[in-house]
Amino acid sequence: MQNTKLVLVTVCTNRKSIPPLERLQAERLPSGCQEAVSKTWRAWLREAARRVPAKRLYAGRGFTEALAVVESRKADLWIVSAGLGLVHGDEEVPGYDLTLSAGSDSSVARKVTDGPFDASRWWSDLGRRRRPKRSLAELLSSHPAEHVVISLPGSYMELVQEDLQSAGSAALCKLRLVGPLDLDRVAPRLRPLVMPYDDRLNGPISPLNGTRADFPQRAARHFLEQACADGLASDPEDDAARVRASLRDLAWPAQANRRPLGDDEIVKVILASWDRASGQSTKMLRLLRDEEGIACEQGRFVQLFKRADNLRQLGSGADRTLRLRAVRSHQGNGKQIYTFFIPGEMITQIADITRIHRDGTERLAGFQRGEIKRHVNGIVEYLDQGDVLFPNAIILALSPDVSFVQTRGGKPDGALDAGEAGTLSIPLRSEGSRVAWIVDGQQRSLALSKAKNGGLNVPVVAFVAPDVATRRAQFILVNKAKPLPSRLINELLPEVDVQLPRDLSGRKIPSALCETLDEDPDSPFHGLIKRVSKPKDGTAVVIDSAVVEMIRASLKNPNGALAPFVSLGNGPSDVEGMYRTLVDYWDCVKVLFPYAWGLPPESSRLMHSAGIRAMGVLMDRIVTRSLAHPNSNAHRLSSLKSIAPYCRWTEGVWEGLGLAWNEIEQTPRHIRQLSQLLCQLDYNATAAQRNEG
Repeated sequence: MQNTKLVLVTVCTNRKSIPPLERLQAERLPSGCQEAVSKTWRAWLREAARRVPAKRLYAGRGFTEALAVVESRKADLWIVSAGLGLVHGDEEVPGYDLTLSAGSDSSVARKVTDGPFDASRWWSDLGRRRRPKRSLAELLSSHPAEHVVISLPGSYMELVQEDLQSAGSAALCKLRLVGPLDLDRVAPRLRPLVMPYDDRLNGPISPLNGTRADFPQRAARHFLEQACADGLASDPEDDAARVRASLRDLAWPAQANRRPLGDDEIVKVILASWDRASGQSTKMLRLLRDEEGIACEQGRFVQLFKRADNLRQLGSGADRTLRLRAVRSHQGNGKQIYTFFIPGEMITQIADITRIHRDGTERLAGFQRGEIKRHVNGIVEYLDQGDVLFPNAIILALSPDVSFVQTRGGKPDGALDAGEAGTLSIPLRSEGSRVAWIVDGQQRSLALSKAKNGGLNVPVVAFVAPDVATRRAQFILVNKAKPLPSRLINELLPEVDVQLPRDLSGRKIPSALCETLDEDPDSPFHGLIKRVSKPKDGTAVVIDSAVVEMIRASLKNPNGALAPFVSLGNGPSDVEGMYRTLVDYWDCVKVLFPYAWGLPPESSRLMHSAGIRAMGVLMDRIVTRSLAHPNSNAHRLSSLKSIAPYCRWTEGVWEGLGLAWNEIEQTPRHIRQLSQLLCQLDYNATAAQRNEG
């Protein structure tokens, strides 16, 4: 805890600098009563690895404003987190994905099934996971600061209000509440502590203009750097008076009384106003807002304008039809099948997504699963790279209402007679009554409709299906195939030389390094790594996925042994440097543990996935520290030698774990426990050497 006269408490943000841990995601929580949901989440937090200081986890304009205040006023930073509770800015925390916003897929409230979600209770439970319990009331009482400024939106104020009210009167005297707070929703005891900020901070001449989302942090910055730049008073009313004075000369923002409309209605207005706006999106948005008085957020408008433009090019009127150049063929008992290309963003305009549900008579209807936002966003990110290849065909089912007219003329001599070229006509109808349905490619189609590069022409395979039973059967057949095994993907990636989605591109360098470690005669792993394509001759003992994951973990860790070689810009990463670091460290491991090296994992847990990954975590500590020594290789050998007597790779019991050597398994818990033990042994040995020195 810093020796400071000021504490700033701000709110967490949805934008984060690192991805969430696989388990720390609200979507993965099992639904149930709030007590069970809270207990599960707290258990996951206890097991989660801490990765970055909290002040580096959160991102976005609002959090940047808070950090600016902390720097300018030398304040002690604390954060109100919906997923972590009350955390100090320097506290190491894991990446997570959980919010209180009811409309979000990451909302914890959606997991509570025993009644309304109780935000105050959730906050209290998060505080109880620590010993002693951590709360804002305790912070107010125990922190030596003269003043504590809390900048929160109204929703988070409701989260912590009960906590604040439990503080004593003396502690509350140093509290100031800043944000767009509705006094009617603030407890009477806390109202005198609310600083009177209003929409003038968003006005045309405001020194800190911004958005509604970052209002609390902007207000805090204005409060501490302008309204009360010379320090806070002992009486909160004096500070409130200074806020009123500082806002007096600011103008109120213009009040826009715009009416909300649905997507289809806005598209109709855009089409009707096309000529007035000269077909320009900027003019159209101003026209919608200022002349038509329609509320439309800019991101939403971009998608609707694109949709309207496509519809405009297709024609107008109730009898609109999309005509496409296509090839028709036949399969089975004369069933018609078509192939054609279409701008990807148009697929969701001509085809419906029939999600699985029960109709009014409780009969099963539809067949598609719901939208997977993370999957869709990953595809959008890939598409928006620009020059990409997207050959994956979307599969549609068509009603018999479509028609096909074959092109006149003979076929070229010698051409394979597998299809007929012609024009396919697809009637365009409103959502819910369309003549096409997406059978395979729902997530891709949704991504194409949202991407900046959604105009990319994508292949479509379509078949005529007279009923939902046929469509559902094809959906099952198309999707029943098992996905490619992760190990096969890892082996193929080094041979792929095109742009890849982020989840695959992040595995390419580790996979290439793994391949080289296996093939290089000078590598300690030469011939020891099991690859999908290698025959099972008994010499390879280390599964490739363990090596790949060990390398990936080091690359993703900002303090990892391999992190210094990762490119921070558009240039290439130093893969050669990564490889030399791996070889140097694992050569030392091979030298220090000759009795355990090269044996199958049934005989040596060093060659087991758990051993490889745990020693990889230790690599990050030892290699990073060794860089400060004139003989880094000797330091690595010495460090490993210090822990060698306590290792139980082939026999005995691991002291501190209570596990026999062969009880270590490839589970997250065992990998974490073994990693922690090895790092603790290294820490103790290093501390002992310092004391002797």
